[in-house]
Amino acid sequence: MISRRQSANLTQQVPTKLTSLVQAPKMYAHTEHSYVPVVETYLLSLRSLASRHTMASILAWVARALGVNQGQKPAYAYFDWRTLDREHVQALVALKRQQGASPSTINTLLAGIRGVAKELHLRGEIDSQHWSRIQAVKRETGQRIRPPAPLNHQQIQHILADCQQEISSRGIRDAAIFAVLLGMGLRRNELVRLTRQTWAQQQHQRAYALVYGKGDKERWLPIPQDVLSCVQRWIDQCRGDQPGPLFCAIRKDDHLLREHGLTGAGVHYILRQRLAAHGLETSVHPHGLRKLYATQLRRQGVPLTSIQKLLGHASVTTTQMYVFEDEEKLLQAVDTVNLPL
Repeated sequence: MISRRQSANLTQQVPTKLTSLVQAPKMYAHTEHSYVPVVETYLLSLRSLASRHTMASILAWVARALGVNQGQKPAYAYFDWRTLDREHVQALVALKRQQGASPSTINTLLAGIRGVAKELHLRGEIDSQHWSRIQAVKRETGQRIRPPAPLNHQQIQHILADCQQEISSRGIRDAAIFAVLLGMGLRRNELVRLTRQTWAQQQHQRAYALVYGKGDKERWLPIPQDVLSCVQRWIDQCRGDQPGPLFCAIRKDDHLLREHGLTGAGVHYILRQRLAAHGLETSVHPHGLRKLYATQLRRQGVPLTSIQKLLGHASVTTTQMYVFEDEEKLLQAVDTVNLPL
């Protein structure tokens, strides 16, 4: 149970109806229809492991925002989701707005809540009217402009060179990871799903990688020669050519755990550590490198539709959000405008 002071602070930001849940969180009541916790069932319906992790984190946040703060299980396991109604969802959206969350983040929150509500409806634990009220909360509109990683060519060269000069498997692995992120524009969860079997398959006298994207969609990507050389060094000198994850975990004593592939969070940690070692901005996300890749392709004259295919986007509209035009060229274009003054 949270303190009265904590409850008062939260209720200043959310509607009154939310107060009852904040002050008196309930343990999930098992019924004949809920022998499996509802959130767990919903999470299992999601195709990718990354999506499950994301939604589990979001739903745990919802439960904590509504007052759950005890137990060894994730917070969402201790909340009675049948008590959640439209007003609560609107309050949670308002709270996220106040915290500065982007429209896409809020829409992901809504998708998770709707998914749990749908599962409850299918079980007969909430009626159609209750479900419809939750579904009626509108999605957010608009988008946030997030530029690519603020790294220039020289900084990237220094990071790669320092990794390769290290007398350790970790340095060679990290150089290969940077090469794949920067040279192929993969999502971090696509990178960690690469295996030796899906890497460097020969097609039409060219090396390709089989990549598993969002929704478990497959796409074949050509591997640039520099990236291929960097990863091959990792394979030849450290990893070996046996089947399994392409990038594995490494213990502090430089022992390779070949059967333990990296996680998306692990890739982000590696990126932060390498940037910090060079005194660079550590808030850079692996997705920023993906946008940097897209921007570089566009500046080289590659059509947006081709970039879309390489990135694995369903819509070219999404690809447009990844591309940032050269500032100097934009200024030159503006200066060509002549007004009849």
